[in-house]
Parts: sequence; structure tokens; C-alpha cells
Amino acid sequence: MTLANEATHQLCYVWMPHRSLVCMSDESRYSWKHAVLSQHIRGRRVALTMREPSELFQEGGELYEKYGKQLIGLSNVRVPLRNRAST
Repeated sequence: MTLANEATHQLCYVWMPHRSLVCMSDESRYSWKHAVLSQHIRGRRVALTMREPSELFQEGGELYEKYGKQLIGLSNVRVPLRNRAST
């Protein structure tokens, strides 16, 4: 993964092993741009992005009844993972 901080002119390359998970918050999320460059990918890549809905879409928010309730309901679906040890 490539991380770039435009304010400090820093560029970092972070090696991510197969099946890695990155959770970005606070400074790493807001001060650094992140990307996985195509030339750094050797095979299939799966990316999932999870975000918390803004206050407008949360219960009590202006858009909760119109959109938020359904979106939050969809986000609460749990996907069962296959047990790799049994395969």
C-alpha cells in the first residue's frame, strides 16, 4: 500500500501480506492519502471499505427515515465465512 502525506511531503510504501486488514482512523485516515497501485498487485485483489453513516443518516437524523434506516439494516447483515481448516 502507498501512503502519501501532502502536507509533510512524505511517501511511504507498506508491505501488506496476503489476507491483510488495514483499519485507518484519526491522523492516518485524514492526513494521509492511501492507495494500492496496480503495479504492486501480483494477483487477485479484494477490497472492502466500511464506513459509519454520518449523523444525517443515523437515528434522529434528517435522512434516517428516508434512507438511513434501510441502509443501516443492510449493513448489519453478517456473511458467514467458510472454515478454512475443514477444507
